[in-house]
Amino acid sequence: AKYIFGRPVGVEAALKTEIVDVDMMPVPDWSLADKPLAARLGLVAAKLRSREVCGFLSERTLREKSLVARGKKSQLAGLSDLTELDDKDRQELDDAVLELLGISNRQERKHLRDRLYAHLKEYFEKERRKEEEAQDNKKRSKAKERQTPDALAQAVFDHVAETNPLLLRGYEDLADKEGFGTSQGRFVPWPDKLEVVDDLLQFGLKYRSRKTGKIEMVMATSREQVELMIEVSLYGEGGDAYFFPPDPVVAQRLATELRRIRLERERLVRESLEERTGDPDMVDKAMALAMPRFRRYKPPE
Repeated sequence: AKYIFGRPVGVEAALKTEIVDVDMMPVPDWSLADKPLAARLGLVAAKLRSREVCGFLSERTLREKSLVARGKKSQLAGLSDLTELDDKDRQELDDAVLELLGISNRQERKHLRDRLYAHLKEYFEKERRKEEEAQDNKKRSKAKERQTPDALAQAVFDHVAETNPLLLRGYEDLADKEGFGTSQGRFVPWPDKLEVVDDLLQFGLKYRSRKTGKIEMVMATSREQVELMIEVSLYGEGGDAYFFPPDPVVAQRLATELRRIRLERERLVRESLEERTGDPDMVDKAMALAMPRFRRYKPPE
């Protein structure tokens, strides 16, 4: 359940689980078990308490890369290749919990456990490789000459542009695909203290003009159109006029897509920067320089 309701963080296989996630996790109620099953659960729990809990990755797997890199591969033979999932007590507990969930057939429970264990082993080995790759990238970064935030920003932007070209799409690219016909031109301000106007009689955005310093207002036809204007501004395309769909449903759909792309850009850029440097200040500076590069990007002819 932890790996279903949690979320990965960063590039080193960390998993974040918040209270709101835990509150959603379904938990089997052992108090509803019949006496034989309750006794079985209690017995196996007592066995687990009497021993050390193993990891989901074996000692051999954890140390293989390091020993091979140092020319000590022969030492792997003396390391255990067992994991928590290989322990009989753990298997007995998992089998009892599956029975508690209502799976009475023992063969069916074994089939489910085998599939779960195979998936978990594959997952943890994949995450381990991901963590090792991230560590290697940091080591290579530290071994190089000190990079400037601007050079890092450009390198990461180039990487994202090459691997995820769809994230370079601008608002007009998305709007053209909607083909909403008759549209309404609206000026979109920069995201400087925007104030939403929604008093049932009118919709719009109040903002302070960068040219005059005065408070001005852009009118809209619906709350959804206002939200779309805000997303265009946050997307980095403020300070210009655009056509907006009069249909609130289309406007909401475009706003949602812009938000998704913007957040995905930010996530990929930060992860790529963290792979290249272990300096948090450098990451923040390069992040601030990288994101504007997406604004109104035009691919070469």
